[in-house]
Amino acid sequence: MTKDTVVAFRAPDGFSADPLTDLRRQGARHLIAQAVKAELNRLRAIWANVVPMRRTAIASALRPPHGVPHGAPGASDRPTSG
Repeated sequence: MTKDTVVAFRAPDGFSADPLTDLRRQGARHLIAQAVKAELNRLRAIWANVVPMRRTAIASALRPPHGVPHGAPGASDRPTSG
């Protein structure tokens, strides 16, 4: 009969078996956070310009075009022969 005497090692908080891996992970997290912030700022800049243009396009679509007569010509618009 064999008895195992292996005890699981519990690493204390703040201690890592591989500090180089921890450094890489920390750097990768930092790079990902920077990339996400840059993409968010880029999208905000795009939408800041699109939303006012969309409002302007909708508002101008609701207005009648310039220089076009509104309605059918009436009797007063016809030349009179006299």
